[in-house]
Amino acid sequence: MSSRARGTATSKQDETRPTRGGTMDYHIDEIKEAFKRLDRNKDGSLSFVELHDLLVRGRPDFTEKDLRILWRGMDKDNNNSVNFDEFVDWVYGKPLKKVKEKWQDTWYSYCGSNETMEKDEFLCMCRDVGWLEEHGFDMDAAGELFDKICKKEHMDIKQFNKVMSQMAKRKDQKKKELQREVSAAPGPSQYWPGE
Repeated sequence: MSSRARGTATSKQDETRPTRGGTMDYHIDEIKEAFKRLDRNKDGSLSFVELHDLLVRGRPDFTEKDLRILWRGMDKDNNNSVNFDEFVDWVYGKPLKKVKEKWQDTWYSYCGSNETMEKDEFLCMCRDVGWLEEHGFDMDAAGELFDKICKKEHMDIKQFNKVMSQMAKRKDQKKKELQREVSAAPGPSQYWPGE
């Protein structure tokens, strides 16, 4: 079994296997080095933040939401990090786990690198989802709701769930309908800078 074809270390003269797109070959040692460079905190796995710039360079046409969905596909064991084996599978073009788009993908895409949502990010998402100007809900009302739920400078996903409950009552809708509206939103139009 070769180090290029199966990801095990043997010799550098082994057979090659094309990677994503079929145009370049990588030796397992090159992949290990790339992984180590990306693993900034040296914990042996890659976070979304650590992989973000690579993903953007690889697919500049992807939206932030597309990147979140790709990320979940790479994270086969659902532990919110990509280990070396998952990274190698992605580099060698193995099929990603199939993921269904979720409202959380949209929420995280607006959060940026810190994975919490600040007030301006929340207001932007409310605008993009189409929640403003409905039932008297404008930027001021959205800001007040943010302040009421958060009590801090940012909200986490549990707090956003509370916001959706409040919004559902205000709009006389089911929370699931709001979740579908969030899922349907394309996400922010630009990438956040990598750290």
